[in-house]
Amino acid sequence: YSAVHRVHHDYVPLHSWCDLTIRPDDMDAGLLSKALIVKLQEGDDPSAFGGTAENGLIKTRIREFGDYCIMLDTVPPMISPVNIQRNKSLLAQHTIQVKITDELSGINDYNAYLDGKWILMEYDEKNDLLTYYFDSHLKDGENIFELVVTDERNNKATYKTTLLY
Repeated sequence: YSAVHRVHHDYVPLHSWCDLTIRPDDMDAGLLSKALIVKLQEGDDPSAFGGTAENGLIKTRIREFGDYCIMLDTVPPMISPVNIQRNKSLLAQHTIQVKITDELSGINDYNAYLDGKWILMEYDEKNDLLTYYFDSHLKDGENIFELVVTDERNNKATYKTTLLY
């Protein structure tokens, strides 16, 4: 959604943070909240550097030289259950594990619920893995598990299933 802007050479170190502002090309005002600045590197996926919309421009802070442009993130995060499925008995396990990923802007927030009550899940960012260790929130019988994951551009994904314990 913008031209690619080369900011010096990416092999030259930048010793402190600096502001980078890019004007989008013909972007609908309703999409500005989904826009972010990314760094492009040959052979790699774009690296998100975030950004906020100010006066029709996208502004962020960078600490690396290189090639930058504006992209949109309108795709919600992916939620993939690892050791659970609908109506599966949980008697033989001690955890619920779910993999969460986001292709561009990154995970911002996640909340998990059992029968409508919030539960604590540990986030292993290196492996994109959420783990819930069974506690008093898990009751005998049927439990409704819900996970809501939001990325940095407020795209939201929800996973909901019934579990048996």
